[in-house]
Amino acid sequence: MKRAAIVLAAFTLASPALAQQVRLDGQWHARANINGNVIDTVVVINGQQYSMSVTEVTAEGYHYATFQSGQFYFTPPSHLGFQVLDWSPKEYEGRPMSMPPNSNVTIQQANGTMLVVSDDLCTQGGTVQQCSATFYREL
Repeated sequence: MKRAAIVLAAFTLASPALAQQVRLDGQWHARANINGNVIDTVVVINGQQYSMSVTEVTAEGYHYATFQSGQFYFTPPSHLGFQVLDWSPKEYEGRPMSMPPNSNVTIQQANGTMLVVSDDLCTQGGTVQQCSATFYREL
């Protein structure tokens, strides 16, 4: 356990320099399976713009999809910010849907085809492992 903590700490300290070398523009995809629900997230980064679609298929077979877009910010060495400017759906079952919150993530690991990020808000109450998502570049 102690060795794993040392390796993780060394990796985390080394990753910000690596993050500066990775080109973030492009399409990134993550898939999570949580309690039988499959959640696909696709993020497209183009300069200072981004778009993000999230599709969920529940264990019961129901489909849900959301979309957002806006400004993208990279602050070296490892901070990514997403400012929401547009989203959908804006209404669900006759009720207005509020704008999703802006989000901030920290790059934990990055290379040309993989990006591991942790949600900054989540890590205030959880571990980096619990709050992380792995994205793969779609070519």
